[in-house]
Amino acid sequence: MKSNLIILHYSPVEFYPPILNLLDVLNEDGGFRVSVITTYHGVKQLDTKASTNNIKIYRLPYPKHNEIKLSRLLKYAIYYLIALGLIIWERPRTMLYYESISSLPALLYKRFRHGVRVFAHYHEYTSQKQYQEEMKLVQFAHRIEKLNYNLLEWISHTNTVRLDKFAEENNIFNKDVLHVMPNYPPKKWLSKSRRTAINPFKLVYVGSLDLENMYFEQVCEWVEEQDGNFTLDVFSYNYKDSVQTYLNKLKPKFIRLMKGVDYYKIPSILAGYNAGLILYRGHSFNYIYNAPNKLFEYLACGLDVWFPEELKGSHSYIKENSVPKVLKLNFKELKLVNAVDLVSRNNLPFIETNYNAEDVYKEIISFFKQSSITPL
Repeated sequence: MKSNLIILHYSPVEFYPPILNLLDVLNEDGGFRVSVITTYHGVKQLDTKASTNNIKIYRLPYPKHNEIKLSRLLKYAIYYLIALGLIIWERPRTMLYYESISSLPALLYKRFRHGVRVFAHYHEYTSQKQYQEEMKLVQFAHRIEKLNYNLLEWISHTNTVRLDKFAEENNIFNKDVLHVMPNYPPKKWLSKSRRTAINPFKLVYVGSLDLENMYFEQVCEWVEEQDGNFTLDVFSYNYKDSVQTYLNKLKPKFIRLMKGVDYYKIPSILAGYNAGLILYRGHSFNYIYNAPNKLFEYLACGLDVWFPEELKGSHSYIKENSVPKVLKLNFKELKLVNAVDLVSRNNLPFIETNYNAEDVYKEIISFFKQSSITPL
């Protein structure tokens, strides 16, 4: 299958809901032949995103942190060489890469085939100072990016604040190429059901977990202090040993650490809960100006959302006078929070949310279609 769109996503796509949703939307559209060049995830409890009639997924070796340096370098080299070879073989009109680490094959090909349109999207915001602290390969890739940003058709981030900061730091003056693509779930996730206040009030957290950059300890201690009025289930396939050590020491009665779940199974899991948690501490610009995909996933499934007050990027989504509620809390002082107010409904109206991936991706798909009909 020769592709008219190639997507380069170095990290395993199964770890990133936004790329999974884009692939589903592209597959349903049916107007593209897509090749995705990514890597293996190696997590048993995750289903592997399958190729379809319209989408072919190539998975290459992914370096592990405990591998020797030579082995890691070899796997990086394999990815770039095979990716470049596939691009040359398939001669796409359009390429989309995610993050700097995926950029090199697309930008090199662009230098030799000028009519090709190249799009770039960033899941996270990385400052110039943070780039200097990245591994040498990412530093090199970003230097090449900066020399080629003026050749790109599209550059996007998940929100306006991140996008504007990125454009300012990288001297991107052509505003026409700048776009926002937030991380929304599919329409089929949207729940029309209203959650009622029950006892115990069931809390859930889905995602990666650590103690250093998240308010996990504070939440656990608060839940235990509520003496059964609240429970917490955590679904994670990526957590540090310190998390398990902490729980072993705490010996909680009302908290469970569960195996992670595949992205497509999240709606059925969330159906059994009342509120979803976001635990990021807001320790960097990237996290402070962040509306995580979890916020919209919880809302789509009808759950209330509780997030730390320092996440300014989530403030515009606060809802206190309708359900599902979106509440900012002081996670440093949860003992001061009124638990009755958290669960109270007080005859609040139910307003269904409508944040969905299909609407988000209309714009970029329109750009893809323009590229596919323009002669090389």
